[in-house]
Amino acid sequence: QVKCKAKLVACKAKNVEGLEFPIITDPLSLLSLLKGDEPISILIFTPPTVVFAFEYEMIITLYTPPTVSLEVGFGFSAEVKLGFELDSKGIQEAIDQNCPLKALNSFALKDTFDDVDEPMIKLTGSLNLAVSLSAAIVKVSVYGGITFIATIDLYDPYPEESRGLVRPFELLTLGSTPDQWFEFTLEIYLNFGVSIEIGYFAGPLEVVLWDYSYTVTEPLIVPLVFQPKRPDGIAKLDDENGNLELTTSKGPFLCTKLSGSVGEEEIECLAGIDKNKRIIKTFSPVKTISTDGDIGTCEFQGIESEATFFAVTKDLILDYSTNQ
Repeated sequence: QVKCKAKLVACKAKNVEGLEFPIITDPLSLLSLLKGDEPISILIFTPPTVVFAFEYEMIITLYTPPTVSLEVGFGFSAEVKLGFELDSKGIQEAIDQNCPLKALNSFALKDTFDDVDEPMIKLTGSLNLAVSLSAAIVKVSVYGGITFIATIDLYDPYPEESRGLVRPFELLTLGSTPDQWFEFTLEIYLNFGVSIEIGYFAGPLEVVLWDYSYTVTEPLIVPLVFQPKRPDGIAKLDDENGNLELTTSKGPFLCTKLSGSVGEEEIECLAGIDKNKRIIKTFSPVKTISTDGDIGTCEFQGIESEATFFAVTKDLILDYSTNQ
């Protein structure tokens, strides 16, 4: 019965463009979940890109004959590209840490599509002018225009390890308001060109036998990029020796063991005094822990790896109640 229902879900998914159930198409991925390895994907939904566009062109005859005309063109387009993924990451964290709220981390917004970082929203506007001279068998045009391109995209604070996914707790690390979760870009280009056509041009009837065009496009300004401030590093993990060095100026710290054993632990650290601006980061594999100076308040929950501190100026709390 379960097998039949799985086939039914997979069949319905095929009827919805962009909807996938990797856990059904690849049941062996469940083994990774049982082993506690990398999170597995449960559901992926990448709906088709939504595009809205319109163009308007106006032609004004300035002189005839020969026909001299002015063409004015306007264009605007908006593209919206979204993607969502549900995996086991947050569910595992909620169970391991006995924190149901962490289950939200199983839901993620896609920042990359086929390993390419594409904006969530892309707006393009253009204004073009052209002057044409048409004399029966030849038509010469000189044209120019300006194009504006603006993009809005999710800001990924940890692109090296996020797998192109941005999660709720990572967004909260950037700030508590949505304007701190996105990056914006603005580009402006100028283009100039000339075209020559040979054929038959008589009123609305045009037959082109040969044509040549040359266009130059140049940026009017250096592309402007507006990004939220990337979270300051609260600790550094040395890949060679596995030492996690806490940045004391970012304290106080609450570090919790998520998985692993002595010498190869996965540890999550929460740092900062302001509850609205606390930084959360996970490090793995951790063999030892140290600090870059005197540390204030620090709480370790279930951590077994060796720790060396210069000095503890306030409180050091060691909580092993979660260990078995």
